[in-house]
Amino acid sequence: MSSQKKRPIFNDRIEILESLGQGNTSKVYLGRDLQTKKLCALKILKEEFLERSQDSILQVQNEITIIKNLDHKNIVSLLSFGD
Repeated sequence: MSSQKKRPIFNDRIEILESLGQGNTSKVYLGRDLQTKKLCALKILKEEFLERSQDSILQVQNEITIIKNLDHKNIVSLLSFGD
């Protein structure tokens, strides 16, 4: 029997390995994509940030749009997003 601790899985795709840090709006975790086995960063927005105002949700939508359209070797790529 394995003594490894079972790790949480986010959206049936990302295994959460450890916390990397947090800020006012979100927490960031080191994850492993279960499909590709590659390491990734998982940003989870704090509920209280999203509930502040409609502008908060618009900020998130703008961030997603911008990151989706970036393609550069020194900038992280967006794998997916959801709720």
